[in-house]
Parts: sequence; C-alpha cells; structure tokens
Amino acid sequence: REMQAGLGQMALLSAQGSGELGSGIGASLSKGRIDYGPFQEIITTLLQAIHSKKVCTVRYRSANGTEKEYDFAPMRFLVYRESLYAEGWHVTGKGAVECLYDDATRLAVHRLKSCVMTRRGSEKLPEPPAPGNEAFGFMEGEPFSVKIRFAPAVAAYVSEREWSREQRLEQHEDGSVTLEAQMFNVPECVSWVLSFGGDAEVLEPQWLRKEVKKVIGKMRKCYAMKTNLVRTKHKLENYLGGCDESRGRDSWHF
Repeated sequence: REMQAGLGQMALLSAQGSGELGSGIGASLSKGRIDYGPFQEIITTLLQAIHSKKVCTVRYRSANGTEKEYDFAPMRFLVYRESLYAEGWHVTGKGAVECLYDDATRLAVHRLKSCVMTRRGSEKLPEPPAPGNEAFGFMEGEPFSVKIRFAPAVAAYVSEREWSREQRLEQHEDGSVTLEAQMFNVPECVSWVLSFGGDAEVLEPQWLRKEVKKVIGKMRKCYAMKTNLVRTKHKLENYLGGCDESRGRDSWHF
C-alpha cells in the first residue's frame, strides 16, 4: 500500500509539472496527455483544502458542456487513464457540512473552471472507500467472474500483473495463458479485452463473449462501410475517366 501511495504521489507531481519527476529521477509516459499547466492554482487549492479539511466552492463543466457551481469537500486525488481526479463529497451549501449523497463524487480536475477554499470545515466527514483495482474504472457494479485466454505474444505482460485480488493464471504449452479473475465493470472489461486485439479471447461467461462480439460487429460495419465507399468512389472515378476518354475521341464526330 505504501508503494501504491508513493506511485500516486508521483503521478500527482507529474500532473503538477511538465511530466518530469524531480530533477531527472524519472518521467511519466502517457497517451493523450492533458496539460495541467493552466490548472496549477486549482490543484494547489485542492491540496490545501485536503490537508486543512476545508470545503471548496467549485464551478465544474461536465462532459456535455453544462456548468454548475456547488460546495465540494475534497478528500484525495485519483489518477485514472492519464487524468487527474479530485474525490470527495458533494456537501450542503449552508449550515452544518453534511454529505448530500451516499456515494463520493469524482471531479476531473481539467474540467474545473474555478475552485475557492472556504472557512467551512469537513473534518467530520468520513473518508471515501478506498478504490479497488478490480473495478477497472470508476463505474462499479455487481461482481462477475471472467475467463480469458491470451496469446503467447502478450502472455508475459498479462502474467506479470495483478488484475484482481482473486485471480488464477494457467500457463499452456504453446506459451499462451488463461486468466480467471473477478471484474466489476462490464464496459471497462470489454474495452480492456479489445485493447489486446486478436491476442485475447473471452472464454467465459458467454454473455460477456457476446458483448465483445457485438462491439467487434459494430467495428466491422464501420470499416466495411468506409471501405465500400472508397471502392464506390474509385469505380465512379474510373467510370467517369473512361467516359471522358471516350468523349474525347468521339468529340470530333458530331
């Protein structure tokens, strides 16, 4: 846990800077990196509020573009998919500081438009439950067991990592490996399986296998449609080119 906390602090330091950790001791490598330079003041305010147990008045822009202002008691930072989140409680606006919802709120730092620390204390609020890696994301649901076979090309990568507290790995003679694990998030699990391309196959449960096939079917239709449009375009261009040549030859004979 101490190692995990240390890695989390390194991720936070990366978000506060340009991606370099300390003076050349390391760097963060990520895909789709967000520039947190413009959000340094907000990150500093959130850090101060977490340490001093204070409530902040925040203005937040959701993914659909709408903006809302409310009182938020930050408790910790979370890093997920190269993004920094502030986790805490959506609290009452006046009077005693109380949680408005049973579940903690997670705000994407890069969507915060403003953050002002108030004098209202949040020391009586509980700590949110520690996030578990089994969730494969923020959206948690009912647990389900999976059985996935990975090709030799990715077997080492899969075997070297912990995907679930309760997992079982079976090595095969051909170099492939079968993982049995518990998941909590269907969309994230499907996305994770597809990230391996043809090197991962869902064996069980059948309903999850169907979900993966459904997404693959949508992808196939998407690319097939574009391929057909390209072919039609080429055929049309060839046809029109032939007509132009023919018209050019016959244009002398009216």
